[in-house]
Amino acid sequence: MSDSKNRGPRAKRGEIREKLLDAARQQFSEKSFNSVTVKDIAEQAQVDPGLVAYYFGGKTGLFRESMSLPRDPSEIVMQAVGPRLDGAGKRILTALFEQWNLSESSESASKLLLASLLESPETLETFRTWLSDEIIEPVARTLGGKNPQTRASVATGIIFQILSLRYLIKLEPIASMSESEIIDLYAPILDNILTS
Repeated sequence: MSDSKNRGPRAKRGEIREKLLDAARQQFSEKSFNSVTVKDIAEQAQVDPGLVAYYFGGKTGLFRESMSLPRDPSEIVMQAVGPRLDGAGKRILTALFEQWNLSESSESASKLLLASLLESPETLETFRTWLSDEIIEPVARTLGGKNPQTRASVATGIIFQILSLRYLIKLEPIASMSESEIIDLYAPILDNILTS
């Protein structure tokens, strides 16, 4: 363990956060979500375990941030949707690309997330719950009409597919298309789902 100056919030905030995030990414890439403990992460980062709760609210918050999952994705999506569903597909995709471009670590973190989802049923369940609670449910509540839950799930699936094909699998020509080309291609599809 490190000395006392690195155990509390008085230590350099950015340095401690990065140590915890680096340790978490390695731990989550090697073990399932349930197998990773706060103590293991803190020991690898050489900080007090209590700092995980202090900076991230707990293991789930640390997982979310280490995987570059947005803190409040429902707020991002709801702001993009706005008061009317007309044109929501374009606004949502534009907002998501903006969020992606804000994070320099998006690609590496997303590759790690995909690997964790494929290898760990526990991590997959954690991500599935996060996706449902933070994105699908809030969107479904705003849609109205028939089968809002299904429509929100399908729209979310299409968006996840776009990001996976473009940034993780790098499937051509999607990987080389401009963001505006992708938005023009997929926005009408999302609009049709969200407004049907």
